[in-house]
Amino acid sequence: MQIKLYIKNIVLVLLLLTTFGLSGQDLHFSQFYYAPLQLNPALTGVFKEDIRFSANYRRQWKSVPVDYLTFSGVVDGKITKLSFPNGFFSGGLVFNHDVAGDGSLTYSHFSATASYTQKLTEQQLITAGLLIGGGQRRIDLSQLTFGNQFNGDLFIESSSTRENLDQTSVQYLDFGVGFNWHLQEEEQKYWGDLGIGVFHLNQPDVGFYNQVKTPLPRRFSIYGNIGFAINEKIGLEFNGYFQKQNTYTESVAGTGVRYQLTDTRGRELGLRFGVSYRLLGERDALIPNIAVAYNAWLLGFSYDFNQSDFELATNGKGGPELALQYRITKVKPLKASKSCPIF
Repeated sequence: MQIKLYIKNIVLVLLLLTTFGLSGQDLHFSQFYYAPLQLNPALTGVFKEDIRFSANYRRQWKSVPVDYLTFSGVVDGKITKLSFPNGFFSGGLVFNHDVAGDGSLTYSHFSATASYTQKLTEQQLITAGLLIGGGQRRIDLSQLTFGNQFNGDLFIESSSTRENLDQTSVQYLDFGVGFNWHLQEEEQKYWGDLGIGVFHLNQPDVGFYNQVKTPLPRRFSIYGNIGFAINEKIGLEFNGYFQKQNTYTESVAGTGVRYQLTDTRGRELGLRFGVSYRLLGERDALIPNIAVAYNAWLLGFSYDFNQSDFELATNGKGGPELALQYRITKVKPLKASKSCPIF
């Protein structure tokens, strides 16, 4: 039984590394609408309030030995001293961390984003954004098992694996850009965003072998979010995105309904119910989701029900995901008015 378990672990590790590539794919979230800076640096500061704190957590494929754990923490907001009647600058900080598999294949990335938003009309804003950051990828070979440790009868843990990497950790610089078009209406009768982001412009080398270049492929992200109010209490939303990185593609489309339980100042409470579907070239997951908004706080939860061929190993279980946001509105002097407001 122990030998079968080791073989199963090896097969699953090889399957995942073959499927997703050691060259790497970026992390992703099912609740992408609550992780805007993963889609586009041009979404920095594009929201009603002044400062936004965001955290996203994802645990995928816990039912198999090679699960994924992903976390992202973001703070972004408008730069008050660089606000003008028809535009404003914004800035943000992003930290991403992802751990996968028995070998703890780890991706850590810290970046700064900057954007400028220009008002075209009272209902339309356009934003250009820039990302500058650095990342690290590392792997722990001591946690993996290999065929060379199996002598035909027994598994000998102390035997040499004969797997020698030039390095087990690599650091790199990273750059990205993006553009976003924002649609708004003063009384929130409709709203929307449409844009494109390009990540890893410089295609940094992330390989563990010095003699073999392993560039991190550029990731292209195209997305759209639109919503409109049916009445004072209910709003309807549609959202989706398409991402391409090397030969890998991902598409997610979804819809949701907002219901405002109370709009009393200081006791504002709203709910959102939705469902999305993800394709990774082929069918991948059905994603029901729910969110609760209370005053400046928002908590979202989703669950992936796996429908890909990998469901034979996962038994249809994908993974839970949490999204948390807190937004701050600064108190303005009585004579001051917000420049180029986003309603």
